[in-house]
Amino acid sequence: DMVDYMLSHAYKVADGNNNHIVMLYMQHAMACAEFVVKQQIPEHNVILKSISLTGIYRSATMNCEDQANANSGGNNVWKTQISGSSDVAYTKQYNTTKDQEGTLGRMTVLAVPQQLSQATELTVVYTVDEDNNQSTDQAEHTEVFELFNYTPYVWESGHKIRYTLTINTGVELEAEIVDWIEAGYIEG
Repeated sequence: DMVDYMLSHAYKVADGNNNHIVMLYMQHAMACAEFVVKQQIPEHNVILKSISLTGIYRSATMNCEDQANANSGGNNVWKTQISGSSDVAYTKQYNTTKDQEGTLGRMTVLAVPQQLSQATELTVVYTVDEDNNQSTDQAEHTEVFELFNYTPYVWESGHKIRYTLTINTGVELEAEIVDWIEAGYIEG
């Protein structure tokens, strides 16, 4: 199960005739990691079999050390104390070819904020039929990536990190921090 915690802070203070309106801005306490597997060469028949993530912690004690002030544009500051072990594996099984955008599959994981270790691995299993004749002798490939070697290697509160794995004649992995705002603010 994936659970996200959000903490609000005043986005705009009440003033003048609008003193009955309070605007709250909600910020994620957790980190989000999204793994997207794409196919680049359309002539090859690539079938994604699975995506697995291992070596991340899934429990922690979190305290908000500093809550953002109204009209500051700042963020809440969290102190995270990791607990438990990192021996859980998240796996999503597939048997799919690419969609219209070239995406073979996607897996999303909500996680406690943490620094990745050398034990944090992304494993992707897929088959390739290079001559695209739908034969049964398709080669199965397993690619393992140590996510500690990719920036960002720290998953922070409120960050959504998208890892894009592109399969062409080889396999490339890129990571980036992307916007993770589901809604702006709440008035009431």
